[in-house]
Amino acid sequence: VDSHKDLVCKGAFLNTLKSWENRKLFPLMLYGHSLKIGSFSNMKETDTGLWVEGNIEGNSLSQKVISEVKNNNLSFFSIGFRPILAQKRFGIRLLKEIDLIEVSVVKRPANFSAKIYK
Repeated sequence: VDSHKDLVCKGAFLNTLKSWENRKLFPLMLYGHSLKIGSFSNMKETDTGLWVEGNIEGNSLSQKVISEVKNNNLSFFSIGFRPILAQKRFGIRLLKEIDLIEVSVVKRPANFSAKIYK
């Protein structure tokens, strides 16, 4: 459960990833939910959540992000999404299907399990 009291359930990413695949696109790669820093080359849902792989662009902001990740000052991802199918239980929103819009590199994630692995 994240700090917004959301829990992304297993299978929540399947339809959105298929939709992106059908368009031959991936969601945006952003810094702080606002600035484009690169592009994804692969995404899939695993038993532990969303797995992503991509490349960061060569502009100055992107290079700063790379440096911050390497120095462990930026260590997390956060997702931007629209809930498609959700259910509230005991004060927690169970996200059973979402429309994934973007994945951001952030300092303070809603879910501290959303780690960047180098």
